[in-house]
Amino acid sequence: MKILIVKLGSIGDIVHALPALAAMRQALPDAEISWVAENRSAEILRGNRLIDELIEVDTRSLIEGSIVADILPRFREQFRSIRRRFDIALDLQGLIKSAVIARLSGAKTRYGFARPALREPASRFLLTHEIEVPKQIHVVRKNLRLVSEALQIPAPDENFQFPIFSGPEHVREAAVLAGRAGGEFALLNPAGGWETKLWPAEKFGVLA
Repeated sequence: MKILIVKLGSIGDIVHALPALAAMRQALPDAEISWVAENRSAEILRGNRLIDELIEVDTRSLIEGSIVADILPRFREQFRSIRRRFDIALDLQGLIKSAVIARLSGAKTRYGFARPALREPASRFLLTHEIEVPKQIHVVRKNLRLVSEALQIPAPDENFQFPIFSGPEHVREAAVLAGRAGGEFALLNPAGGWETKLWPAEKFGVLA
């Protein structure tokens, strides 16, 4: 079975989808699993041994320039690697562009969330099946529900796995940074993609 996961980003969204990937690989060890992600968020998936192929795209480049001279050539180039024969596409993003990618993959069976759970409800028209999820469910459980029902596999209810793999270059980089600390240390990440997700700087100061 050839399965395509469409979860473009951001990094946090991809992390929340990792337990679904772990459940898929555990239940379907022989499946060929590919994942489409934005290249700016794909770093966290590189080297992941549960994925057979990581397909990187840059959808932002498709909104700049002339449609004929710039956008269409970039569109064809980027999605040439996606247009192959997948058996199932799983749209965990819920956007029009993610549903378009699922459609372009050639998969005749395309699962996504039911309309109330979609970030862009219009994307529903590009799917073949929809999965109902309870309101206010955690996004990790939401992704697991879709994968479990679409593939008819069990989904864990606790002790979720977040498979992230580090290459030798990452281990060396971390060792250098840890050495500079000169002892025990803590990591604080004050960044965020949305203003509503940014904790006040003074709060980080108190925490530090």
